[in-house]
Formats: sequence, C-alpha cells, structure tokens
Amino acid sequence: MLSDYSLLFDRYTLVEKHLVEFSSVAMQRPDFQKTDALFNRVLGKDYLAVITLLENKETGSRIIIANAHLAWDPQFRDVKLVQTALLIEEVEKIAQNFAKYPPRLPPTPSSAASSATAPSSSENNASSRPPPVYSDGYKIPVIVCGDFNSIPQSGVYEFLSNGTIPPDHEDFMSHHYGKYTTDGLRHRLGLKSAYS
Repeated sequence: MLSDYSLLFDRYTLVEKHLVEFSSVAMQRPDFQKTDALFNRVLGKDYLAVITLLENKETGSRIIIANAHLAWDPQFRDVKLVQTALLIEEVEKIAQNFAKYPPRLPPTPSSAASSATAPSSSENNASSRPPPVYSDGYKIPVIVCGDFNSIPQSGVYEFLSNGTIPPDHEDFMSHHYGKYTTDGLRHRLGLKSAYS
C-alpha cells in the first residue's frame, strides 16, 4: 500500500486539503437554522469528509478527490442524504475556486537537464506543453469516495449517480431541510458509479 501512495505523490502535488465537518457546515446554512431536524438529527452525528486538490507535477493537470464517512444507521437515511448534499456542495464550491488558481508551470526542459537524471521523452513532451487552464471547476476531474453506508437503491446513490433528487424523496423521511426539501438536490459533477 505504501508504494501506491508514493506513486501518487511522485506524480502529484497536494495543493490544498479541506476538512468538512458536516455538523458545522449544516449550522452555517441559513435555511437550516430553524429546523427541528437539524438539531435533533443532523447535529448529533459527528462525521467528516476530506477534500484534496492535486496537481500533476509534469503536466499541471488537476484532480479533486473527496473521501467521506457518512452516518451508518438506516433510521437516519435522511441524515446520510443531507451529508451527501453538503459534501457535494462543498466539492463544487472548492472546485470553482481551484479553477481560478493560476496553473503551476511544470519544470522546463532546461531546469530538468540540470538534474542528475535525464528526463524521458514523455517528460520532455509533457513539460513542453502549457499546463491546462480550467474555465470552471466542472472541468476538473472529481473522484468522490468513502464509506457512504448506503445501498445502490438509496437516495445517496441516486443523487451521486444521477445528479438530482426531488424535494419529496422518501429518504428525507418527511423531515424539513430548508432548500433541500423545498427545491430538491442537484449537482453538475457528472459522476459515474463504480458499481456500474
């Protein structure tokens, strides 16, 4: 397992990492602040996510990886759905900001030539190309993974894979969660399921 991590960090630079505490993020939402479900169901669950922003050292291409742990209890499937929605909103917001960062230039061939080892031809090709520029955060590839404690028939899975959930979805269990239960959930990440 260690070699997998070293391979990742040989190729990518960690630009930023964000810790998402679902209870804290939920408390900051003005549309959640007056709901009983927030206080009685969501705030009692201390679950987290980490969102990392990575940039390829050679090409300047970027990737975002989010890893989450959601509530486990099937009696709280509404909380799982809310936590997932909060996570995806954070990923989208962070991705939009990441797209605004100026690209980090990969090493130039002249600086690579001064190193002890000669670059391969693929490294020369990669470093001679300009790094990609992202017009918006939706152009940056995203991987969302973790322990979702959810089955493929759940609202969590439906939301992640389809990008939408109606406001009256059964997994909200008739609880009120501000705009989530008045407008429904939507995201534009274009995620594909690892199950399929």
